[in-house]
Amino acid sequence: MSSKYINLLPQLRKNIPIGLSYGLKLLEETNGDIDSASSLFKAKLIDTLMRKEDITFDAAEIALQTCHFEIDKALRLIRENKYSLTERILKSKGKKEDILDNIALAIENNSKLKSDFWIIEKELARLSDNEFTFMIIWQWIQFSEWEGIDIAIDLNYTDRVINELRKALTFHSLADAIAGAKKRKEEYKINFPNTNTIEGYCDFMNSLALDKEYNSYTNQITANQDILIDKLYHFVSQHKATFPK
Repeated sequence: MSSKYINLLPQLRKNIPIGLSYGLKLLEETNGDIDSASSLFKAKLIDTLMRKEDITFDAAEIALQTCHFEIDKALRLIRENKYSLTERILKSKGKKEDILDNIALAIENNSKLKSDFWIIEKELARLSDNEFTFMIIWQWIQFSEWEGIDIAIDLNYTDRVINELRKALTFHSLADAIAGAKKRKEEYKINFPNTNTIEGYCDFMNSLALDKEYNSYTNQITANQDILIDKLYHFVSQHKATFPK
């Protein structure tokens, strides 16, 4: 990096928000012409925005001028105007689980859903069909991770989850596994009449944990978690127009 034009850098940086190395590079390219360096910087940013966001020259220039040629702020402004809230979340970086969690939060805030740590099922009924599908499955996933699959299959909306897995996600193998675990647990419970007591319930659960049929179902549920996340992410992407704007 040449220091030939370093004395011009403070003046250039008054015009544009630029780092030391890139500022000197532009000054070298323009033979120390500050106005030309500023124009070149702006032209490159405009070109970057046009290619990155597929927008017109004027739209890119206006966004950059509004944000004082800070490209990160300009990108956010463009995306806020161009994309829905759901689309912006889907475009954000990070794990799919975190993105889906932000989608759920957007739905919760947008629809003002009431919750007592977990969202009440009747609140979910106020959502659109696709939002309902997403939220009831996502909440079941979160509950199963927090409390465990053994407890999650007893939720009063597990049958709805099974139905949505079949109907909306066509994830029949997972739906079958959850339904199988639920049925096997109910059948097994018949042999333990005292599950209403702590001791009786613990005896029941300890014995159930040794049941091969039940474990085969819960193992399938666990093994399919990553696939479920992918399918749910794809579902939101497919139906993003019906999610928060």
